[in-house]
Amino acid sequence: MRKRMNHRPVLPVLMLICTLTLCPVPGYASDAPPSVPDMPEGAEHPMNREEPSSVVATPQTLKTAVKQTTGLISTRISQAVSTAPETGKKFRKPIFGFHEYGTGLSAGDDEQNIGLGVWGNMSFTNSEDEHFESQSDFDLYNFLTGIDYKITDKMIAGVSFSYEDMDGPTYYNAGNMAADGFTISPYFAAMLTNYLSFDVTAGFSRISIDQDRNRNGLFGPDIISSSLDAERMFIASNLNGYYSVRRWNLSANLEYLYAEDDQDAFRESNGNEVPSVTIHFGQISLGSEVSYSFDSVEPYLNLAYEYDTVYDENVLGTAYTDYDCDGFVLGGGLRFLLFSVLQGDIQFSSILARDEY
Repeated sequence: MRKRMNHRPVLPVLMLICTLTLCPVPGYASDAPPSVPDMPEGAEHPMNREEPSSVVATPQTLKTAVKQTTGLISTRISQAVSTAPETGKKFRKPIFGFHEYGTGLSAGDDEQNIGLGVWGNMSFTNSEDEHFESQSDFDLYNFLTGIDYKITDKMIAGVSFSYEDMDGPTYYNAGNMAADGFTISPYFAAMLTNYLSFDVTAGFSRISIDQDRNRNGLFGPDIISSSLDAERMFIASNLNGYYSVRRWNLSANLEYLYAEDDQDAFRESNGNEVPSVTIHFGQISLGSEVSYSFDSVEPYLNLAYEYDTVYDENVLGTAYTDYDCDGFVLGGGLRFLLFSVLQGDIQFSSILARDEY
């Protein structure tokens, strides 16, 4: 059984958009038997010791992983199609490329700017689930690279390739779960007006999962381990608006996201047979952001309303029934420039008016 080292982040979310910067990825520990994770301060006593981690945790990790991937691709799309003025464009220009075809797809672009662009992106996210039935704490790293082509002065099409790595403790069964895999995501974006754009992204992933749980807990370790594969698909579409007044930048976004995670059947080390399962998730969101552009930094605040149109309220068939299908996300952060090829974004977010999700 492989076990990954767990890391505590300094910030809730850290996203760096870069070309050549490397970021540490958690590695495997020794071949020694996996240890029971320490319970965090205020954590409840583990209760679902008979449930494999992938069965309980996937509804939450699916949301986190897909939103991170689509968010990074959206960042690239905004770099390519933003109609921001010069004060804001520097935070949205292509990172690097064989041919830098400009910072936007405004109506005044010259025909010679049509061409090929290459980009890179990486991010780190920490996701904590504090529900009694599914308490967990995961670190997720995502590395993307992509290539796109400016078809006309108002349209681009491209494809991205990404690798994700996630690991963390699952407190409800005194266990651990680690997952990694690759994703391919084609995307398309078009300017509808000077202030309005549309984009759509699809994706397919192959994920490998290693996990363990401790059935006996405090009365003596009985580590049960297992491995399985999963396939994920998703599609996201966005309608984006942008307007600026001097150095103030205002934006709005309407998004629909749908994702599925198909997990293969597997056998645990104690002989327990776990059947295949499909996790579904769909969400519509409406958000807005305000930012102010200085010479090399851009602070921002955002607020979004989310409504889950498709969700698996209860994968286990047990008492997790009070699902809140809607709520708000309040966030903020700071974009910054480092040299001519490196951009960064430090951000945080908090979910409001939503307890069970």
